[in-house]
Amino acid sequence: LYGLGEPFMDPRIFDLLERCKSLGLGTIVSTNATFLNAERRARLIDSGCDHLLVGIDGASEETYSFYRAGGKYHRVVANMKALAAEKRSRGRGPYIVVQMIRMKRNWHEQDAFLEQWRGVPGIDEARVKDEDIGLAQHRTYAVDGHLRQNPCHILWRGPMIVRYNGDVYPCYHTAEHGKPAGNLAE
Repeated sequence: LYGLGEPFMDPRIFDLLERCKSLGLGTIVSTNATFLNAERRARLIDSGCDHLLVGIDGASEETYSFYRAGGKYHRVVANMKALAAEKRSRGRGPYIVVQMIRMKRNWHEQDAFLEQWRGVPGIDEARVKDEDIGLAQHRTYAVDGHLRQNPCHILWRGPMIVRYNGDVYPCYHTAEHGKPAGNLAE
């Protein structure tokens, strides 16, 4: 339940997670953790969400602010540590991955990021991932144009992207610039 937006801005997110759980569908939510206040943290754990991916693209306020304009680094860190602690105290909750996307201006913080998040009780995984959307200002690899050498990993994992209006795409790269494969309403 993510792709091209912040899912916790949608007032229906917890209803969607609970409905998926009732249907036996696994769920993954990707967030920037800005909106994970105490109420939403509790609802997230209660919803039965299986997997939470949290994007924190830096290990300092300065770097984070460059990539997340308007974001509050210390709030995001506090929200995640509080969620991890609540998950641990309740003995249940989603598998939590804290991820930094490696880009030109945060490359130097990779080790600090991993050190900051590895070993935090309740955080299941901390990782650094290469930027894979291909935005020129963030790219860390050579341009390979339309013949990309690094195919979209989402195509091989199975989920498709469904936008707010029901349009369905094979991955989030095509959801931004491509035509939909169809629409859920049709």
